[in-house]
Amino acid sequence: MIVLDLTPMSAWAIANPPNCTSPDAWPAGRAFSYLKNANLIKNEALDFKNAKVSRLTSEKIGKDLYRQVHLIRFLKASGEAVLVITVNEVSS
Repeated sequence: MIVLDLTPMSAWAIANPPNCTSPDAWPAGRAFSYLKNANLIKNEALDFKNAKVSRLTSEKIGKDLYRQVHLIRFLKASGEAVLVITVNEVSS
């Protein structure tokens, strides 16, 4: 498992903590880029759109600023799971 601290970040939200649990959101995109740049995965090895992103925690650390931890699960074509935990600072 790889743990990434990816800060800073911005997401769209109004009153609630930003929801970054889409495969198209910042945590999954940055995790994928990190793995790819480290030559740990290749584009054709993963189905990026089927990534599963779960927010593990969200803590308010300032006015409209949250620290969020996400678990991202990518699946390789072989069926092997690649798990990444990211830590991000997000705001609306």
